[in-house]
Amino acid sequence: MYTEITSIEEAFKRHPDQIDLNKTIEALSFLPKTISSGMLSIMQLQVVCYTINNDDPNVEIFEPDYNNTNQYKWGQWCLGGDSSGSGFRFRAVVWTDAHSSARGGARLALRDQERARHMKKHFPDLYKNLYLILQ
Repeated sequence: MYTEITSIEEAFKRHPDQIDLNKTIEALSFLPKTISSGMLSIMQLQVVCYTINNDDPNVEIFEPDYNNTNQYKWGQWCLGGDSSGSGFRFRAVVWTDAHSSARGGARLALRDQERARHMKKHFPDLYKNLYLILQ
């Protein structure tokens, strides 16, 4: 069940391709941190989203189709910089029917609101690392 996936390691372990997390980190080690951290975050988010979307072998694989206006796709809407000084926060969990936007597009789309909220709760640092340049 997707609710048991609360860490990057667990998502990688449950992914059908058995992707090695350590090898993905090692593969980016030659890049400067300002570049590699964002690339690592997008790879990790893609693995986590796919694994959370497709956690039940009895349910059809979820493949976001932006040509299908009847298929909802859920995702995160994040803001950078706010009056609290945190510099990053989640604004909302949102859905879209047909268009893509800068919040991740099809690769980070989730099949339902519950999964999107689960991602927001357990993986906020991945989104933060993706959208912000951290030193």
